[in-house]
Amino acid sequence: MAWDVAGGSSTVTVSEYMSFGAHKMFSDAISGAIQLPVRETPEFNTTDFSKWVNVVSWKATPSDSKDDDLKGIQDAIDQGKPIVYLPQGSYEVSNTIVVRGSVQKVMGLSASISKKEGFPAGAPLIRFDGGAPDFTILQNLRLGGDVQHNSAKTLVITNTDINGAYGNTAKGTGNLYLEDTIGPAPFNIQTPQRVWARQLNVEFHGGEEVDYITNNKSTLWILGYKTEGIKGSLLVNNGGWAELLGGFFYPNNGNGTDPMIINNGGSLSASYKKDDLTGNNYPIHVRDIRGSDVRDFKSSDAPDANNCALYSGAKAKYTP
Repeated sequence: MAWDVAGGSSTVTVSEYMSFGAHKMFSDAISGAIQLPVRETPEFNTTDFSKWVNVVSWKATPSDSKDDDLKGIQDAIDQGKPIVYLPQGSYEVSNTIVVRGSVQKVMGLSASISKKEGFPAGAPLIRFDGGAPDFTILQNLRLGGDVQHNSAKTLVITNTDINGAYGNTAKGTGNLYLEDTIGPAPFNIQTPQRVWARQLNVEFHGGEEVDYITNNKSTLWILGYKTEGIKGSLLVNNGGWAELLGGFFYPNNGNGTDPMIINNGGSLSASYKKDDLTGNNYPIHVRDIRGSDVRDFKSSDAPDANNCALYSGAKAKYTP
C-alpha cells in the first residue's frame, strides 16, 4: 500500500512506514511487513421487514429456562428469509443450531444463546453449513459455546461474544471475517481458510493452559488484537501466513509461562505492544522456529521490554 503525501511543491510516496525496527532473529528475514491483502468486511442489511423473521414467532421463548429453544430458532432459520433475529433475552438449546439455507444474517438484539443441561459433549453451539448467499453474518450475539465453520461459503462474525472455541472442518474452506468480537478461544484455523479480523479480543479461555490462536498453514490478517492471560501462547503460526497490525498483550495476573508468539516454519510480521500498566511480562515475545533452529526474541530484546514496531519472521512478502 502506498500513500501520497503533499510535501510542498512535490509529492512524497511512502510505501511502508515504521517508527523503529524491524527486529528479526534470522538475518535473511525481510525488513518490512509481509503485506497480506486486505479485504473489507462484507455487510448485508434490508429495511424490507417482510424479509425478517422473529424466532419468537416460531415459539422460541427468551428467558424461560424450562424451555428448549432449539426448534424455534432452527425453524426460523429454515423459513427461507434472509434475516433471522432474536429479541433481547436468554435462549437455551439442547443441541447444535445449524445456520444454512437462505439466511444471510442471524442477528441478536443483545440476545444470548447457551447450552441446556444434557447438550451433547463436543458438539458446537453453532454450525455454519452455508447455503444460497455468498456470505452469512452472525451479529450482536452472546454465544455460550463453540462455533464451527463447515462450508465453502464466507462466514462473518461481528459485535459478538463467543465463550467457546472456533474451528473449521475439512469442508470449512470459506473465508472468515471477524469484527469487534470477543473470543473465541481456542481459535484454530486450518488450511486453506483465510481470515480477516478487526478489533479481536481473544480472552475467553476459562483459565486453561491453551494456545489462544493457532494458524495451521492458512492466512491470518489481524488489525487490532487485544488479549490477556499468562497460560499458553497468544498467537501460534504453524507454517502459514500471519500479519498482526496493532497487538496489545496484557499479562494481567503474573508473568507469562510460554512464548507470547510462536512462528513455527511460517511467515510472520507483527506490530505490537506489551502493556506497561504492570511490571509483568512474557519472557519470550517471539519464538521463531525453522526446523531444528529455534531462536527467541526475548522481552529484553524489545525496546523498553514492551514495544515492537515490527517483528519480521518471513523470507519474503506475501505471494498468493
